[in-house]
Amino acid sequence: MFRAKFFATAAAYVVTVYASLSISSAIASNEDLVWEIIDASGMVAGMEVAASEGLKAGIAPIAQQLEPLGECGVPVIKALEADIASLMTAFTDKALLETTAELYAEKFSADELRAILEFYKSPVGIKLKELAPEFALAGVEASQTTMMDVMSSFQNKIQETLATTGAEAQQCMASGS
Repeated sequence: MFRAKFFATAAAYVVTVYASLSISSAIASNEDLVWEIIDASGMVAGMEVAASEGLKAGIAPIAQQLEPLGECGVPVIKALEADIASLMTAFTDKALLETTAELYAEKFSADELRAILEFYKSPVGIKLKELAPEFALAGVEASQTTMMDVMSSFQNKIQETLATTGAEAQQCMASGS
């Protein structure tokens, strides 16, 4: 009786270990496929262009403020560009690429991931990869243009809301409510 229970328990243990190893290897396999897709798709190049253009847009107002310093302001701008670029790289690598990889691995089966990878290896997929930086740049430029167009509306609305709710908050505080 004891032997039968032992072997049944041992067999169940072996099946459990094998199943968990199979699942782990499937997950690892999916993660490998995802990173191949990220490489084949041109996502990294697109993100680098977007980060670079975002960096330029972020530095532009500071550079304008430093213009009166002439050549003396250039080292400050260069230092800011380097510091912000390193932050953008960390952001792109950690937040965007790793999150993208996790989502792909979670949402797609191994067969679906292989199909996506095959697409990126096709002539159309290769063309899409080559165009990824151009598409990213166009997206950044469109976002910047749109933000510039709506920024004054945002600022006006914020001022209106603060004026209205600020006055209400002051009245509330004065009345002790």
